[in-house]
Amino acid sequence: MFLLKIAYTFRFKYDQGSFPEAGIEEKLISFYYINDGSTVKQIPTTLDLEVSTGEVEIEHFSFGALLTGAITNVNDGMITIPNAVEAIADLVISHFNSLTDDEVRLAEYQDNVDLLGPVMDKLDAILGYNPFEDTFPVIVFRLPQIAFVSFRDGNAEIYAMDANGSNQTNLTHNDANNLKPAW
Repeated sequence: MFLLKIAYTFRFKYDQGSFPEAGIEEKLISFYYINDGSTVKQIPTTLDLEVSTGEVEIEHFSFGALLTGAITNVNDGMITIPNAVEAIADLVISHFNSLTDDEVRLAEYQDNVDLLGPVMDKLDAILGYNPFEDTFPVIVFRLPQIAFVSFRDGNAEIYAMDANGSNQTNLTHNDANNLKPAW
């Protein structure tokens, strides 16, 4: 298994204006990013002071209108080219990789189940495999129920629950560690 990290490089040119060449004002040019939590983060910015250009690498991704539209088009059967579907899946996987742990990933999936749930079967049909399940083997992204691993009984057990988080049920009930749920 590998974790996909997608970064976007943003290049910009700025007007030297009244800045002294290579002065402190020019050296302090930075790129700031407002993340999903509405907090401002400064991102390291590389400047070329001789030609007044800068470059910044953004490693964050969130569901935007374009990706939401692309996922909807896969769900509706309008995007069926395997390379395009795989690229869309990779972007969503990149977002899930940026989350802290499987519990947070599962919550994110539940929050977006109406958009992401239907695409799971489409991935199997179009690609012949599901990249979400390959990348996150502990969480199974399926409707109408989601399978997951929990240690709440003292060892790894496989549970299922409705997509909204209700009706959590232990499916394995034994002393062995049960991992990698699959439908």
